Order: sequence, then structure tokens, then C-alpha cells
Amino acid sequence: MVIKTPLLAAPHRLHFFIGLTQFAALMAWWSWFQGLLATDNPLPPHYIPLHLLHGPAMIFLALTPLFCGFLLTVFPRWASLPDLTPSIYLPPAIAFTLAIITWWIGIGSGAATVVISAFALAAAAMLFAGFAMVRVHLEERRLDKPVTWHARSVLLAWLFGATAFGLLLGALVRSDYNLLLIANRIAVHLFVLPVFVTVAHRMIPFFAGNVV
Repeated sequence: MVIKTPLLAAPHRLHFFIGLTQFAALMAWWSWFQGLLATDNPLPPHYIPLHLLHGPAMIFLALTPLFCGFLLTVFPRWASLPDLTPSIYLPPAIAFTLAIITWWIGIGSGAATVVISAFALAAAAMLFAGFAMVRVHLEERRLDKPVTWHARSVLLAWLFGATAFGLLLGALVRSDYNLLLIANRIAVHLFVLPVFVTVAHRMIPFFAGNVV
């Protein structure tokens, strides 16, 4: 199957578009929210405190699509395997898109169940992408190729990210905001940071070598 639309031609293009669009929208929303606080204007009614949603939204609805796009592109290349097909990288992109649309509906309506549904859709997208990366790594092992340790590092971080996602959903369902803070800390320190450091360790020498 050949997709001629440039945006859909590779995993990183669509996921980057989704993640960066959400990133910009969240920045605008957070600026508006801070403006309300600074001017003592009444905050919109919401069953979940809005200031607690900024962190999870940035991590799981903006950064995670960016991670998925990059990793679904490079995982096969790290393992010297063919690129992933659209049937693998489009489902998580669609799920992230639905999650983001649901998120903004939930924020606009103040409905906690809609916001929770948005995060549940994003969790499904993350898990689907994670399983795709696991399959690539297992195929690498089946072909007895050299172990890609960067891939293993990312997969371990992905496991912690999924754990944080589960804690987040549990916290929102139970209105346990201490648990939500724990989920945020796990996500930042054991998911976002390890993925960033792993990718930087792999890619900075690669690009620097190309320049030299």
C-alpha cells in the first residue's frame, strides 16, 4: 500500500503534526488560564481542577505523540528492518487524534468522564505503538541481529510510561489527586527523561558524524 499524501507517508510526519498542534493549543489554553488567575476572573466550572490537568495533557497528549512518531520511524531502522506499514502507524495516530478532540470537548464542557475518556484513548494509542515497537525488537532477535540496546532502553521507559498512564486514569476516576502527582513524577522521571536521553545518546553522534 502506497500513501501519496505527504503527511501520511511516514510515521513521524503525522504524529509530529498531531503532537505539535496539540502542544501549541495547550500553550494557548494554559496562557488563557494563567490570565484568568492573574486578573482574578472566575475560572470555568470543572469537576477536575484544571491546574492539575496541564501536566498530564502535556506529557500524554502532546509529547507522547511526538515520541511515537519518531520511535515508530527509527525502531525498524535501528534494527535494519523494513519501515513500518501504514496499517501499523496509522491506528495510534487516529487514536491520538480522537483523544485530543475528546480532550477539548471535555475541557469545554467541564465533564470529567469526557476528559478521562480522552486519556483512555491516548493510553490505547500509546499501548498500540508500544506493541509495534516490541514486535520490531522481537523480529530483530528472531533474525539474530546484534542487540539494539537503545531500543531496550526505550521499551523499558515505555513500560514506566504505561504504568504512569494507568495511575493517572485511576487517579482521575477516584479523584485521588495525590496519586495524580505520583503519576506525573513517574511519567517525567521514568518515561519522558529516559526516552529523551536514550534518543539523544543514539542520534547526536549519528548526526554529528554525518556533519563531520
